[in-house]
Amino acid sequence: MRTFALCSENELYEVVSRIFWEQALTRDVGALHDEIAQSNGFTLITTAVDSGSDALCEFLSRLAPNATMDVGDPLFVALARIAEREVMREGNFEGVIYVDELVSGAAPHSQRFAGSGIGRSAVTLMVARGKLKRGGRLCLRSPLPAVVQCGKKPPDVFLVDDTQIAMAHQRVMLMDTRAFTVLPDGSYLARGVLHVFLNPGESSDSWRKWLPNAMFTPSGGKVSLISARDGDVLEVRSVIM
Repeated sequence: MRTFALCSENELYEVVSRIFWEQALTRDVGALHDEIAQSNGFTLITTAVDSGSDALCEFLSRLAPNATMDVGDPLFVALARIAEREVMREGNFEGVIYVDELVSGAAPHSQRFAGSGIGRSAVTLMVARGKLKRGGRLCLRSPLPAVVQCGKKPPDVFLVDDTQIAMAHQRVMLMDTRAFTVLPDGSYLARGVLHVFLNPGESSDSWRKWLPNAMFTPSGGKVSLISARDGDVLEVRSVIM
């Protein structure tokens, strides 16, 4: 049996992040953050144990066949502390980003997007104000937040150039960059909120498990975003192609 004491900090952070976003699918993210802070992380892990969280079960199965975890176990306490620490530092439970995710456009643990029922975009964007910048390639990491890899420093707001590798379709979405990381190869990883423009009659429900860090605009809808860097305003509206 492999004990959790042999697990790296990254492994523990990864499972806590996946647990958080599993629960965020049916919960308000802000309320979930508050509960974690008020309970020192215990409510997040207790709910995972009680609900039979997929992320937790997969992690335990890697430790030992038929492994279980009870409230108060050393592993339980370690996971709860990581959850509390992430909330205290105002983190986003992003998990660990691996190079192979960026190459394939999807994390190894992500379900494949094929068969999702989501097709190519039937809308395009009309710019009403500002300049629409573009770049980057989408990487799906469900249930974790998606990221965008860019060849140069990402703008505050930009149209994602390539969703084809990750989704097998080109979709219209903006990245509102909140932070970025410089990768060893010199490329950049943009993290933030994605704004997805839905096709006519399309529901956001089918999207949420793929892009937990996304907001959705119906066909014909308008989005206005302000650049934190220079205060420029971008206003766009989706129109049917």
